[in-house]
Amino acid sequence: MARLGPARFYSSTEAQELLAGPLFYILAGHAEVQFPSSSRAAPAPFVRIIRTSQLFGLRYLPRFPVTVQWKQWKDAVVPVLSDPRWDIQNPLNKRALSDGNVDDLIHQIGQAVQQSFQAAGYGSAIT
Repeated sequence: MARLGPARFYSSTEAQELLAGPLFYILAGHAEVQFPSSSRAAPAPFVRIIRTSQLFGLRYLPRFPVTVQWKQWKDAVVPVLSDPRWDIQNPLNKRALSDGNVDDLIHQIGQAVQQSFQAAGYGSAIT
């Protein structure tokens, strides 16, 4: 299991495991992104995802908070969050959310995270 402590670089497999659920929560409006210690002079060295409310009826409950290194956030996470396939207003996603049947959607988001991390050069385990 990937570590949930201070942000470190994640491999694509770790990112898939760790970030699929929290990213779904962001997209569904039940989590937010924080940029601790950001200033005008420099971005935060990491990004923190925190849950703002609970989604009930889900079999998959992600762990919060989750931290991600800024570079990986910018290079590999933002492209997934920006992808219109995962827009919660997409009729398929909206129906999955209203039915409480989001396991497949979370799994697909996880696959997209893994692919994005690999495309950004974070494919293998990072030490």
